[in-house]
Amino acid sequence: MPTLAGSNVLFAHHEAREHARTTASVLDPLKQGYFLLFMAGTFIGSLGARMHEIAAVWLMTELTTSPFMISLVTTAFSLPGFLLALPAGAIGDMFDRRRLLLFSQSMMATTIAVLALLVLKGRAGPGILLTETALCGLFATIATTTTDAIVPQIVKRREFSAAIALTGVRYHLSRALGPLLGGALVTAASLGHAFLVCAITPFAILLFLWVWHHSDRSADLPPEHLGAALRTGLRYVRYTPELTAVLVRLIAFVGVGSAMWALLPAYVRHHLGLDAFHYGMLFGVFGFGGVFGTTFAFRLNRTSSGESVMTAATVVFAVTLLLIAGMRSVPALAATLFLGGVGWSAGLVGLKTAIQVAAPDWVRARISAIHLLVLHGAVAVGSASWGALAWHLKTPTAMRYAGITMIATLVLAFRYRLAAVDAVNDEEHPAPRIPPLEIPAAAAQESAPLMISLEYRVDPNRAREFEDLMQEIGSIRRRVGATFWGLFSDLSVPGKYAEHFVVQCALDARSMHDRMTDPEREKMSLAQSFHTSGLRPQMRHQWMVCDTRD
Repeated sequence: MPTLAGSNVLFAHHEAREHARTTASVLDPLKQGYFLLFMAGTFIGSLGARMHEIAAVWLMTELTTSPFMISLVTTAFSLPGFLLALPAGAIGDMFDRRRLLLFSQSMMATTIAVLALLVLKGRAGPGILLTETALCGLFATIATTTTDAIVPQIVKRREFSAAIALTGVRYHLSRALGPLLGGALVTAASLGHAFLVCAITPFAILLFLWVWHHSDRSADLPPEHLGAALRTGLRYVRYTPELTAVLVRLIAFVGVGSAMWALLPAYVRHHLGLDAFHYGMLFGVFGFGGVFGTTFAFRLNRTSSGESVMTAATVVFAVTLLLIAGMRSVPALAATLFLGGVGWSAGLVGLKTAIQVAAPDWVRARISAIHLLVLHGAVAVGSASWGALAWHLKTPTAMRYAGITMIATLVLAFRYRLAAVDAVNDEEHPAPRIPPLEIPAAAAQESAPLMISLEYRVDPNRAREFEDLMQEIGSIRRRVGATFWGLFSDLSVPGKYAEHFVVQCALDARSMHDRMTDPEREKMSLAQSFHTSGLRPQMRHQWMVCDTRD
């Protein structure tokens, strides 16, 4: 459920960490009016989402005793995020983010209100509930990718890590209070009235949207088509190994950890015999653990590596799963869930933010969407799998298997170790801008693929150094738009190299340098400094006239 988008802390290079230690306070972003309104609106919306989560799961426990059907509520919410996150992220980069957020919140409110009326009339069955939950998952996906992309636009770059940490605190605070309020509302009134209250909360963001105005796309960047935008986002992550490692670890942690979200409702209702209020209280305690874990992890990550924090969090959450399976006392279960909340939030430290902080604005919503796609896919498959296992075995047994599997995921660190990711830029010391690639007027009007060639003359004594650097240049070219890249050496002339890369059209070539981060621009300038003949490497352009691919 939206639960799993979790807490976040800056994952950045050494200089950024040193800068944060000396100047940043976690509360600094709250001094900015836009961010304060944003936090207030999204907190109320998140509070309503947590209440809706409790009400939806509890409604399913009244409609059926099957742990598999109950686990499908989590799957139904997560599946749209898995299937549609990429299109949602591309749309978030292509269109006005204010309007997208208004649309998603309005549709979310309407969908919940319709379910509330059906519940009050006694006409809501499992199919209707799962359909409504899936629609809410769709609109939540649009809202999440959009809000993730908005945060860097309303805070200063040096306060970005603190802003991300505050959004994590906001999330876990809503995770703590929402279940308590939702459980109390269901107990005191009814499920239908609880859904009606949830239908109001998405509109809390309206005041922020009313006062905030920002151009989401650079006027210098050409508009992108949806298909090309999707491919660009995927290519960006593919050629950033650090981000690939984060996604693999996210799949493992969330896919196994989703056992708690999928199995705990059935365990509380059918094994412990507790009511909705107790269920909400238990998840509220988990949320308070998340608040503590988020603030603790924000400070810990400034002195410790992300890998060590991730290892500790994995062990803590695994122990939580193992302990839950044998719990019969409500106070002991609450204490265990508090510990689980700490481990869960600490485990997600950096997994989302490492992606967000390393992405420039032009692709940020798509990067967030890829994160959501992986996260929701892991939740959807994990929840259904653990629910199916609990169907064939007992729920406590499935929970124990999940705890053991969580420990086993630590072996992934040998291949996919969490590494530092360079920050996009430093607004106080930006890298020099690189002029756009020169495109002939005739080629600029063509929509066919374009091959650009740059000829370098390099000191033969520095050839190895140049080739190593150009390997990094190749990854950069691919991240910002190249569909092919290669470096070729002239066998007859020592030190003569030709760099060739292909873009889908001239518009992609014109925007390549604007899409680069400051560290990437510095490497591009360094590569050109190896050229010893003239000011710049000689450039040639050729567009495709025939294609023999199958």
